[in-house]
Amino acid sequence: MKRPRGLSLETRVVAGTVVTSILTSLLLATMTTVFLRVLWAGRAAERLEVLAEKLASQVLYEANEHGSTAEEGARRSFAEATLAGERVECWRGTTLVAEIPAGGERIGPELTRSGWVATRRSLPDGLVLVVGLAMKERVTLERLVLLALAGALPVGFLFAVLVGRRIARRATQPLAKLRSEVARLPPGLSEIAVLGPGAPREVQELEAAFRALAKRLAIAFERETAFAANASHELRTPLTRMRLLAETLGTRASSADDRAVAERLVVEIDRLAELTNTLLLLARDESSGVPRGEAVNLADLLRDTAADVFAGDARQPVLTAEDEALVRGDEGLLHTAVENLLVNARKFTPEGRVPEAYLERRGEDLLLTVVSPGVRIAEDEKPQVFDRFFRGASVLSEGHGLGLALARHVARLHGGDLVLEDSPAFETRFRMSLPGWKPGPASREHVRPSVSGEITPRPAARP
Repeated sequence: MKRPRGLSLETRVVAGTVVTSILTSLLLATMTTVFLRVLWAGRAAERLEVLAEKLASQVLYEANEHGSTAEEGARRSFAEATLAGERVECWRGTTLVAEIPAGGERIGPELTRSGWVATRRSLPDGLVLVVGLAMKERVTLERLVLLALAGALPVGFLFAVLVGRRIARRATQPLAKLRSEVARLPPGLSEIAVLGPGAPREVQELEAAFRALAKRLAIAFERETAFAANASHELRTPLTRMRLLAETLGTRASSADDRAVAERLVVEIDRLAELTNTLLLLARDESSGVPRGEAVNLADLLRDTAADVFAGDARQPVLTAEDEALVRGDEGLLHTAVENLLVNARKFTPEGRVPEAYLERRGEDLLLTVVSPGVRIAEDEKPQVFDRFFRGASVLSEGHGLGLALARHVARLHGGDLVLEDSPAFETRFRMSLPGWKPGPASREHVRPSVSGEITPRPAARP
């Protein structure tokens, strides 16, 4: 069965959790940097104001204590000051009187140099005290914070994946249960009640929608079944009467031309009856499967059908099959499918070539391959070979174009499929797969088809 494309809901929840975690981490790093700058600037300004007041008082004290000028008091105060990364300058106009530390980058009396947080105080004798802190201290702090966040990001990512998976599994568990239970419902069952009242509201609403859909499908299925049964009865009865009348006319005809017309009429009525039976069969829903039926030996069915199809034909097909290959289902329908494949091969295999059919077991499946050597289907016609009433441009024989469609329909009703295989040789290969059957304990009441109705064939060596 082919898996539907697209990401699962669990994967989407995990991906959403991870993306949310990453975006949250980036937002956290950005906001941390912004708030760090604001807080650092505020704390630095407070710290510089306190230091500036303290140094200004110290300068005045030293000047009064020693009876010196404010400039001498500044030099003594700077010599005794203990700093923690700050820079202190004393200016008279544009002349630097004293500084700590000596020889560093200067702030200036007007506080115009970028990259500093600074404040100033006026002193006697026209002096200006400048106290500042370089912003590179903030940059270093920001780098440490960002490095810490970057180191924590992988841990947060792994944590988000683990937590997201756990949350996703718990959140999608009701959906998974609903999916598995709905997939196991037999055809025509309209009652769906697999979830309890504790399920999420959205999932309960989904279950209710499925329940309403199942009821509508059950009604449609019942109508379809009743229509097929009524149509089968109402159409076959008049066709049977028409055939009897045509045969009677043929026996009572006085001339050869009239007998020929009556015989032709019988043939056309038989074709119409066959077409009616085929259309009624194709009207059956593939998803309904077939009743359990009986065990059918597909190998014997293949040999008997080939004998009937190729009776009186000089070309007899090459058949390869083991003695016993059992499937479970409707023998009449399986006979119709195999017959259509063999008739198709007999019609289109050119003179001088012999059709082939071989039956093999692959795992638990049985594969019937029918080969028509010497004939190739055009590439633009391959997608349409199983369409109803489709006949290729090169088809000149009689028929309705329903044989392959009917064969594939029967295969899918039995849980298998029919595909057109690619082959490097100049030939056409149709492969029908059916689930094999072995005697054992209680088997299912119905043969259920696969959900997709498709298989992916693998080329096998010809026996």
